[in-house]
Amino acid sequence: STQSTWGKKERMGRSLTLFLAVAALCVCVGARDFDLFLFVQGWPGTICKDLTTGCQNIQPPTNPQGGFLLHGLWPQYSDQGWPQFCDPTSKFSESEVSDSMPDMLQLWPSIMGSKVNDDFWSHEWSKHGTCAYSVYKNQHDFFAAAVAYRKQTDVLAMLAAKNIVPSDTQTYTRQAISDAISSVTGQEPAMHCSKNDLFEVWICVDKQLNPIACPQSVIVPEVCPDTISIPTDPFPLSSHASAQQTSGSVFASPLFATVLLVGVIALAAVAVALVFHSRSRSAAQPGLLMEEVAPL
Repeated sequence: STQSTWGKKERMGRSLTLFLAVAALCVCVGARDFDLFLFVQGWPGTICKDLTTGCQNIQPPTNPQGGFLLHGLWPQYSDQGWPQFCDPTSKFSESEVSDSMPDMLQLWPSIMGSKVNDDFWSHEWSKHGTCAYSVYKNQHDFFAAAVAYRKQTDVLAMLAAKNIVPSDTQTYTRQAISDAISSVTGQEPAMHCSKNDLFEVWICVDKQLNPIACPQSVIVPEVCPDTISIPTDPFPLSSHASAQQTSGSVFASPLFATVLLVGVIALAAVAVALVFHSRSRSAAQPGLLMEEVAPL
């Protein structure tokens, strides 16, 4: 009878555990879905200016292509707040996003150092990506969609079209920058600054990644003065092509080029000296063969 009573209690315990698990699942599934995405891009000129390292510790394969760098694709509520860390069991895996990795290294790197790329992407997936399951069922689709949208949303080109270019001396009005972006997207962006420097641009998009008007909960907290600077880019587009061809190669380093130039000059000096010496010997000994006169 004791065993029977224990068996009943064990079955009741299992049933209660199952019930609680199902209830928790229902609560999770029934949780409020997000309303829009914030597509966030950061300006490396300001980010690197703020960092004590100055972004000097970037190493291949990380190779920022120049322009605004992707920070994230963030689910957001239209009234206030956002969902976060929606699935603690889902961990970021490079193997899941291998086909997007080349683009991520250029458009979505952690410019605080290549070694923390995985930490950065893992954070973006854990905090934001896991809350986008209603649109993207897995991390592959989430990262691929974000990178693809970054390719077609070139904020730097939008600004350049209105003669707004990075400069360490020129400043622009906040309204001019906003107008340059909205002239392409059709919607006013939210902008964030570090002191007087443009730090990030937030573009509000719907679940199909179409630009929409940002809710007041997103616009109001923006902090930018009326006059804004856009510091020069530490990863200019002009150097990107050569960086791609020589990424990770010692032959691309300025030190190697300097050593090579000094070596060529030294060899030329030696060659001139030897030729001069040989000709002097030839003049002194007319019978010498040409092979002896020209050892080089």
